[in-house]
Amino acid sequence: MLYNWLSFVIFWRENLNLKRNKFVCFLFVNLVSILLLFVFLEFVCLVIAERNILFNLVSSFQQVDKPEMPKISLSERFSFMKDIAIQHYYYQYKEPLIPQEQFRMPYTGAKYNGDDIVLAGCSVTKGDGLKSDDTFGAVLTEMYPKWRAYNIGVSGGSARETLYILRNYKNYENWGVLPKNPQNTKYFIYTFFAEHKMRIYHDLYRRGPKFDIKKDKNGQKYLEYREKTDFLSKTFMSQYFTSKCCLKSDKYLNNLLTLYMQEIKKEVDSIFPNSQLVFFVFYGDEDTFDMPALEKMGIKVVMWDYISDVKLWDDKYKTWDKLHPSRLAWETILPYLGKELDL
Repeated sequence: MLYNWLSFVIFWRENLNLKRNKFVCFLFVNLVSILLLFVFLEFVCLVIAERNILFNLVSSFQQVDKPEMPKISLSERFSFMKDIAIQHYYYQYKEPLIPQEQFRMPYTGAKYNGDDIVLAGCSVTKGDGLKSDDTFGAVLTEMYPKWRAYNIGVSGGSARETLYILRNYKNYENWGVLPKNPQNTKYFIYTFFAEHKMRIYHDLYRRGPKFDIKKDKNGQKYLEYREKTDFLSKTFMSQYFTSKCCLKSDKYLNNLLTLYMQEIKKEVDSIFPNSQLVFFVFYGDEDTFDMPALEKMGIKVVMWDYISDVKLWDDKYKTWDKLHPSRLAWETILPYLGKELDL
């Protein structure tokens, strides 16, 4: 009897250990499989990102409609992807997120009287594809020489980059990117076009600063900078799938844009107390933003299609990349804009 009982206990323990070992093995194999799948998908998305970056670099040097991709060796390609990965995982999350070298320097008119203008927006404002002397700020100070123009346009940027720069004003002031005497600033012009709405929502064009929507004690919404970003949102997979799958309605994006402009208005009023915030619609109609809400906040809205019949998307007003406005475009825009703002 005792022998049978001991035999049963030994058998049960051995069987339990076997089941436990099988479970541990099963768990380990699945975890490794998930990790390998994650690495594989991240590598695929890295390849997609690398190809897009390489294509944009080639486009910037080959002034043709259909640039040819260069033939590079496998080792050179892997080296390029390694550099992109290091930049993506490490440097893009270092403060400041938008370094000094990404900006145009200010332009001062020949008859400068102490009054400043700050220009904000994306590559349209910055002047991608143009020499410095042909950009928005340069042409403005040529036509209206009493002004100094500061240009904080950022390639691939939107209202969230503008808000980040304003909330880190002292850094950019010390670099000479923004005025040292902000009380002399009379206009803060944010140049908008319809695609900015998607840019404030995801990182399709650049890894931008993150802001979370919060509510104060009175239930009013505001934007709070996200100091830390979780690991998954830093991956190439997150960047790719957010841009492809996480689409929002126009109403949501319009409201989000209004919230960003509300926060920009607060910063502009605080930093530049004598200035007027101008929302200059370079390309877009009334459906692309909430005009009544912006005007109610005290933002002056200037729509190009309302002040001129000139079609800026005609090729003669574009640079060689067929995308960004040329010097001729700014020479055409500024007389109308100057009249609206009494420059």
